[in-house]
Amino acid sequence: MKLTRNDNYKDSGVDWLGEIPSDWKVKRIKEFFCQISETGDVLEEKTYVPLENIESFTGRLIKKSSNENGEITNLFKKGDLLFNKLRPYLGKVIECQFDGGVSSEAIVLRVKNSLNSKVCLRYFFYRLLSTKFIFQVNSLTTGVKMPRTNPNVILALDIGYTIKKEQIKIANFLDKKTSQIDKKIILLQEKKETYEELKKSLINETICRGIDKNVELKDSGIEWIGKIPKHWKIERLKNIFDERVEKNLKLEGVPITDNILSVMKDVGVINHRDKGNVGNKMAEDITGYKLVHQRDIVVNKMNVLIGSVGISKEFGALSVIYIILKTKSEGHPEYYDYVFRSKYFQRYLRTIATGILEIREAVNSNLFRHQELPKPSKEEQIQIAKYLDEKTSNIDKTVSKINDQIETLKEFRKTLINDVVTGKVRIQDEWITFTR
Repeated sequence: MKLTRNDNYKDSGVDWLGEIPSDWKVKRIKEFFCQISETGDVLEEKTYVPLENIESFTGRLIKKSSNENGEITNLFKKGDLLFNKLRPYLGKVIECQFDGGVSSEAIVLRVKNSLNSKVCLRYFFYRLLSTKFIFQVNSLTTGVKMPRTNPNVILALDIGYTIKKEQIKIANFLDKKTSQIDKKIILLQEKKETYEELKKSLINETICRGIDKNVELKDSGIEWIGKIPKHWKIERLKNIFDERVEKNLKLEGVPITDNILSVMKDVGVINHRDKGNVGNKMAEDITGYKLVHQRDIVVNKMNVLIGSVGISKEFGALSVIYIILKTKSEGHPEYYDYVFRSKYFQRYLRTIATGILEIREAVNSNLFRHQELPKPSKEEQIQIAKYLDEKTSNIDKTVSKINDQIETLKEFRKTLINDVVTGKVRIQDEWITFTR
């Protein structure tokens, strides 16, 4: 099958639908589907599906999970469609392949019995997944930060559709093409992960062993560090850094600076205004914040385990949840920035962390100051930092190109689905296999 431009259109009579192929019709979704509100405990032979396990814009179930909490859920059957109420712009739509239960945040849609012979479910899965439909649903949501839709909105929407024979043709075509695109995306994601792992290993190996691969090594006695060059030292963090605790407060009771900074996971120190709605809000009174100077290392003791650490490029102030470190005379901050960004070091810090949730574990400040770190000469620290700047920059550029390729494929996938299910393009027969 191949695509050609559809030249025969008519006005659908619905503003957001616009023109549709002249041989298509328009009906409300409630003419095809009914909402299922059956609730109950998920039975042993059924499966509970957390919405977060549904991959956006693919309808693919990442994994099946038992309902360990025993909560009351919306029950669904094989052949139902699920559509998420919360943040519908995420495009979480799924065609159920088994019986089970789902969060009450999902709308369960079932084809009306009288229409089973006239509806290709897979076509309607793609229809609800199309960007044009998702955009329309999202425009009718309530709530700003957490927009939400409801079943009545979904069921009342008009959609253009074609006869079942054409629905099957469209579904078969999109199954084949999206599968090909998905395989390319998976290969690119695997390639990206390989480079990311290479970067982690490169950083850890270089900060612990230096640039000279032929140097004689000795055991550091520290688990995450392993062997280090024989002429290197191991030093406690408190002997390498001074902690900066200056308050953002003048004698007159006003802040010294209103340049508020923050730290983002795996990004580093950024201006707070660039965070958007992510993380904690800025306090109304910033005079209690700590001052940070250029080239200070900033550690979020609540999130250092997941990579919230970085070196500051400017003067500003940060929340008291941050530990601000100034290197002493024998320390080079750019080298130790790489030390703190080492995933091996971050994982090791779990041994001095407390907290119930893994992502909210906090590092004990006193124990943190006593952690032992590698200490090459300052000259070597400078050489290592420059070496890693060059190598990691090249890796980052490669990863960025891969990300661009992935995003291009994802956008092409969405555009393809939208153009085909809305009739912008027509599928010409080469060979058609009827599966539904």
